[in-house]
Amino acid sequence: MNAHKNIKPDNHVRVGILAERNENGEVSICERWARPFEKAGMNIEYIPVDAENIDEILDRIHGLLLPGGDSNINPYFYDPGQLDDHLSVAQQRDIARDRTAIALVQKAYGLNIPTLGICRGMQEMLVAFGGALETLNTQINHAQGYDAVLADGTRCFETMDRPVHEIEIVSGGLLDSIYDKKNFFVNSIHTQGITREFWQHDRNKNLRKIFRIEAYAPDGVIEAISTHREHEKRFFVGLQAHFELPGALHISIFTPFRREIRDYAANKA
Repeated sequence: MNAHKNIKPDNHVRVGILAERNENGEVSICERWARPFEKAGMNIEYIPVDAENIDEILDRIHGLLLPGGDSNINPYFYDPGQLDDHLSVAQQRDIARDRTAIALVQKAYGLNIPTLGICRGMQEMLVAFGGALETLNTQINHAQGYDAVLADGTRCFETMDRPVHEIEIVSGGLLDSIYDKKNFFVNSIHTQGITREFWQHDRNKNLRKIFRIEAYAPDGVIEAISTHREHEKRFFVGLQAHFELPGALHISIFTPFRREIRDYAANKA
């Protein structure tokens, strides 16, 4: 039985999702990233992390999703003078993804393609516009969700989806118009990020011209961003927590994202 038989398909709508390669060199991604679009009848185009034809890809798609990942962004991309020799294997960096993601973000912004970055994806959006990241050392362990998975000995994302800390929605922003409350708990699966204090640093001056803060954690870590309204972008949003996991938070953010993707496709047709 087809559980989605009553959904009107958007066969002409195509969503690009940045995807890792597995040990066999095949493009591979967890099903949960594609599910919100497939259920709506949209087509998926997986974008390899080593893609070279980025302009052609962006010409075909109507929305872009930058998912989370197991690696951090190489410090070179926000601090070229920083050496990488001291990093352990556990702190692996995916250079190919960094280059591709940053190029995708910059070009998608210029083309006004609806874009959503989650966890590492949000960090890629920050770095793409001159932002610098921090290795977080605050009173909140923002890697608790990831630690839970390691302790469990599996890659079960249900283990990750547990409330770790509260976030506060900033008044007057996009998320404020989507969610009916200012504070709620989210999962947390990351070791890097940017605090409100560091946001004001001179190094992030250009970043502040592009993005506004949409939400933050009690320790000041920024949890969501979007473009300033005067830039007139359709939907250009970054979320630090994993909102792609099923639930009320997921529904509230993916519904307007899909709507903007459909509108972009309709206007492009």
